[in-house]
Amino acid sequence: IQYDRGDYAAADTSFANSVQFQRSIMGNKERNAMSVSLLRRARVLAATGRTEQAEALARSGIEMSQRLHGNKGMGAATAKVALGTVLLSEGRVAEAELIFEDGLAQLRALESGSPARPRDTRALIGIGRCRLAEGDVDSAESRFREALDISRQYYRSGHPEIARAEIAVAHALLARGDDRNAARLLRSAADALSVLVLPGQIDLVEARQTLRTVAAK
Repeated sequence: IQYDRGDYAAADTSFANSVQFQRSIMGNKERNAMSVSLLRRARVLAATGRTEQAEALARSGIEMSQRLHGNKGMGAATAKVALGTVLLSEGRVAEAELIFEDGLAQLRALESGSPARPRDTRALIGIGRCRLAEGDVDSAESRFREALDISRQYYRSGHPEIARAEIAVAHALLARGDDRNAARLLRSAADALSVLVLPGQIDLVEARQTLRTVAAK
């Protein structure tokens, strides 16, 4: 909750304390909760620009998850998406895209033909952001809109996951020169997030900064 609200200092403390507590009672024994805490703390560190430390934690989390569950389980799949997020924050687009693709393929394999789930959306948005960075606007927008469609199927209007996907679609529209529709989505996302999160939350900051860029044109 602290991470989602943008209270990154508190979230970092909570995740660090979680890992320390688990190690104090389990010693060197590895468990799923510890790998999850490592991966979630990595996302906090990436959101605050501490990318080198974030990558180290993410890789530790993914390696632990793979030792516990193998390379094909849900834990490994979501761990890869977390690592992809960190790599993308470092600007390592090609590496990030590969790991996002791998994570999404594992998630889809586990779904066994059932409808796409909200857990797919972070991987889809990650792939889309990589494609956009590479100049492939069509492919990026396709991934973003898929993520938005999934989020709208599961969540009510104004949910942060919908806002996150709206921001991503807006970036694709801006790349096409469709500033009007991009601004509409960005305002929708910013309005939804502003009542739910702190001013420094990463998605809200992105929406507002991008809106200012559009307004300055």
